[in-house]
Amino acid sequence: MTLKKQLLLAISGLFLLVFIVVQTLTVLSTRDYLQQQLASHAQDAATTLSKTLQTALQQHDATLAATEIASVFDRGYYRQMLVLDADGKLLAKRELADQTVAEPGWVTRLVQLELQPAEAFVSAGWRQLGKVVVVSHPAYAYQYLWQSMLNLAAWMLALFVLVMLAGLLILRWLLHPLEAMEGVANGILQHRFTTVQAVPYARELRRLVEAMNQMSRHIDRELTRAVQQSDSLRRQAMQDAVTGLENRESFRLRLNQLLQSDQGLSQAWLGLLELEGLHELNQQHGFAHGDALLRLVAKAMQQHIPAECGLAARLGGSAFALLIWNQSPQQASQLAARIRQSLSDTCIGLQWIAVLSGFSSPAEATVLMARADFQLAQARQQQGWQQISMHDEVSSGQLSGMGSQAWRHALTEAQTENRWQLSLQPVLHLHNESELHQELLLRLALPDGEVLPAAAFLPMVKRHQLSAVMDQAALSLALELMAQPAAAPRRIAVNIASASFADEGWRHWLLSICSDRAAVAQQLALEFSEADLHTADQAVLRTLSTLRQSGVQTGIDQFGLHPAAVRLLRQLVPDYLKIDPQLLQQAMLDENWRTHLQAIVQLATAMNIPVIAQKLENAAMLQFARECGLVAGQGFYLAEPLTVQRAFRPYL
Repeated sequence: MTLKKQLLLAISGLFLLVFIVVQTLTVLSTRDYLQQQLASHAQDAATTLSKTLQTALQQHDATLAATEIASVFDRGYYRQMLVLDADGKLLAKRELADQTVAEPGWVTRLVQLELQPAEAFVSAGWRQLGKVVVVSHPAYAYQYLWQSMLNLAAWMLALFVLVMLAGLLILRWLLHPLEAMEGVANGILQHRFTTVQAVPYARELRRLVEAMNQMSRHIDRELTRAVQQSDSLRRQAMQDAVTGLENRESFRLRLNQLLQSDQGLSQAWLGLLELEGLHELNQQHGFAHGDALLRLVAKAMQQHIPAECGLAARLGGSAFALLIWNQSPQQASQLAARIRQSLSDTCIGLQWIAVLSGFSSPAEATVLMARADFQLAQARQQQGWQQISMHDEVSSGQLSGMGSQAWRHALTEAQTENRWQLSLQPVLHLHNESELHQELLLRLALPDGEVLPAAAFLPMVKRHQLSAVMDQAALSLALELMAQPAAAPRRIAVNIASASFADEGWRHWLLSICSDRAAVAQQLALEFSEADLHTADQAVLRTLSTLRQSGVQTGIDQFGLHPAAVRLLRQLVPDYLKIDPQLLQQAMLDENWRTHLQAIVQLATAMNIPVIAQKLENAAMLQFARECGLVAGQGFYLAEPLTVQRAFRPYL
């Protein structure tokens, strides 16, 4: 219950107590007043009758006495009138039974009026003839008492409504700083570090707001410092000191990461560039001049390579490499022409030569680099200076025998017949090997019995823009598994392509599913590759924020190699990270890379984000992951994927 509600309830309770006290005092005072009025009313009647009954009592005429009291009894509100002679014998009597006029019966039982009979003696001179006794009737007194109670209650109710409205406005104004501080506290939990702008006048609240603002700024500064430190360590390990491009090792790891990702590379191009005469230029003008020229070459390459689907690196000396993907041969040719023009304007006094070789996943990085290097040697032998020769080839590692349309038919048929083979691989805590969650692995079962891994068909899924359809199938199968209580694991993680979120219908379907099946949605985790998230638009981030409110977790897969990795961590704040296995392997060999990995782990730990190791294949990797502070792991050394037995049936 909120503080505002508690205060309003307290005010209501106090008001109710005041109402009870005021009503009680009012009833008691009114009762005393009415009793006095009834007594006075009866006494006046008795005194008046004592004058008119003198003749009747002298003659001892009961009929006349009854007539005399009847005229008064019928005009007033009396319960009883008695006429007694000198001996106390009853001479005349009139009575009216008790009756309720308008008040509830409980009023007469709760508030009882004490009716004292009024007496007046009838005399003739000094001789006493008798007396008259009068008792007023309380019915209208009770009615008056009930009406006064109702009027007081109505006024108190109206006053209560006014007080509550005024109190609500006052409390909203007084407690606004507390609500703002609650928002700041929730923001800190979500790693959004805002401050309260309106400082309250109350000294205690002002100090509390200032302390909260100071804490939020301090945590923000510390995390920003950690991000900057991690960026610095990454630059030391992965960037070329002269040009700021990726270095040889980083380019190799990034290329392997993209080739081994589930999405793979489609219509990709690997380029190599070499400068001739740099050594002589350094001898003539100095190394500073040569370094400046290298930076100009790097800038000329970077400004033409798309940031969302391209990568440039310096391999060492005067050798450069570039990688672009999702580019048609026409787009690659236009890119090559722009780079050639920039290099021609930049490399004055130098010869240069470059090649651009096309390929698609699956492929091996060593094969691609060797082929590009051979093509570069051929171009050098042919004296193809100031040119970028293009070789639109297909990697020898690609599955053959199926053209683009055949792939489209196979994928569409798989969607229709729901021909997916499912496996679940657990992610285990490293300290006790308890289960954190399980990852859903999807394979494609062709009609001829061949089973293809995700890396074999996902590039074609991406090329034919079927990501949303396939992701819907994967999520439907995951939800189907979680809906089986006997076999459902704690949580299932599903790899999703950010391109699916571009489909408005798919987003609506996902949000509706998670809203309608809230209990199942809390067992779901969505994983996105690091490279995929860097190109995602705001629609993805907004949808993920909505899904997380339903209990759906978000994870980043293959994390740590992208230049903006830690900045993505601050922007998205996922529920967990999966470190790229190549980063873990490289960190085991190189101290700089290990420092970079530990900086990522420390930053994630400060943000309360679990870090998970991938592809743990032996005891040495497991021990190293524990030493670096990773909390969970996944791989064949810990647990192999378990196939889920299911029959192929039409897709629902």
